[in-house]
Amino acid sequence: KAIEENTHLGAGYNISNMDLEIRGAGAVFGYKQSGGVGAVGFELYSLYIKEVLSKLRHEKVPDILPQDVSVNMYNNAIIPEEYIPSPSIRISFYRKLSSVALIENVNDIEDELIDRFGPTPLSVDLLINVWKMKVAASTSGVLSLEKRNGILSVILYQSILEHSVDLIFEFLPEISKELDWEYHFKSQNNNNLCILFNLGNGGDISSKVLVFIDKLLALIKL
Repeated sequence: KAIEENTHLGAGYNISNMDLEIRGAGAVFGYKQSGGVGAVGFELYSLYIKEVLSKLRHEKVPDILPQDVSVNMYNNAIIPEEYIPSPSIRISFYRKLSSVALIENVNDIEDELIDRFGPTPLSVDLLINVWKMKVAASTSGVLSLEKRNGILSVILYQSILEHSVDLIFEFLPEISKELDWEYHFKSQNNNNLCILFNLGNGGDISSKVLVFIDKLLALIKL
């Protein structure tokens, strides 16, 4: 990105300064660098910096980030070696996904994968679905989505329950009927709320999960 923005004559000084900011000055002798961006990736590093700056400026920071949401629904949501042979490139795409904030960001990464490497295999489609669910869940107060033995466990963060719990209890039967999922509640040791949905037949439920999250978000905004 630094190189893309500095292509004019004499821009080498700007690139050097940006490299110094990102990686650190390093040792006088040897190759050791003092910067920490290499350990987490530039995109995720930038996300952390943005979050810290928002707090310093007293700007509102979301209670839940997509990176905070746990989604355990698939056994094989990965970028396989057969699709992208290079480990460094595979890691770069994992890092890009780990820094997304909007579903549009996930769509852009998916488009880039298809443009560079061709149609995505099923395991990559599942990985894309995971990050779409993470982004959507973070906006509606969902901390965790876990599918096991035909049961979907949804954990809602306590902060959204303070103002929306009555609406959730009121409209959940209607939402459950529309999705054709029976449900019941499970007690939690903290103030979070756990909803268990009986999924019935198998198959990919990511589209229904996104529908549920959209309806949950609509209730929160009421």
